[in-house]
Amino acid sequence: MPTLTHPVGRSAGRSKDHRWLLVQDRNQQADGEFVYAVKSTGIFCRPSCPSRRPRREMVEFFDNPSLAQQAGYRACLRCEPAERNAQLAKIEAACRFIEQNLDDVLSLDQIAGHVGLSPFHFQRLFKKRLGISPRQYQQAQRSSKFKQALHKEARITDAIYEAGYSSSSRAYESGSDQLGMTPTAFRRNGQGVDINFTIIASHMGKLLIASTDRGLCSVKFGNSEAALLRELKAEFHAANIHRADSELKAAVAGVK
Repeated sequence: MPTLTHPVGRSAGRSKDHRWLLVQDRNQQADGEFVYAVKSTGIFCRPSCPSRRPRREMVEFFDNPSLAQQAGYRACLRCEPAERNAQLAKIEAACRFIEQNLDDVLSLDQIAGHVGLSPFHFQRLFKKRLGISPRQYQQAQRSSKFKQALHKEARITDAIYEAGYSSSSRAYESGSDQLGMTPTAFRRNGQGVDINFTIIASHMGKLLIASTDRGLCSVKFGNSEAALLRELKAEFHAANIHRADSELKAAVAGVK
């Protein structure tokens, strides 16, 4: 299930030469990982900024906008790197709010209000940055809680109550939607279940989305496609797993 790590964390291993290549390529996937500042203008930008590229000797890199500002640089008015950083902070705050209230089904208005955005703007921003809707993220986190209970408890009935369901019938109704399969099928590692998945690039890293005819069964972020696929196959090693980029294209449309 999704685990949010601030994008800056992924830039720690990037060399200056690698960062410069990303800037030259105007790589959108590097936005949020670091910013570059131009000594001659006193301005800092995100890697994909469309402005003219400066000479390499005039550039220095910072892990985030705050560090660039502390060094005396001003944010570029064209690419607004500080604003993009603030948007990601709001998304992370929304995700934490969802994770802390898994026993409640939060409305879009509640989540958007918590981070001070209108529901319409928040919905678009969340989907654009994470590739899934706030409702899907909430579903994924609640299913993660249910999965932990299913792994922890010896009996499905005990797991159902551990996850907060008031009855086994309710768990099989709503829990099956959250898991993308019945609790029994999940305990059997997806035996007999057809799972389609796709992996795309997002601002939070590589994003894997897997679904069945019942709904989402896995949403994961990571740095490697191979590692994400290994995790999926390990979790559902008895399922029929197929890559289905075209079938899931609508689900991830517009991710940037």
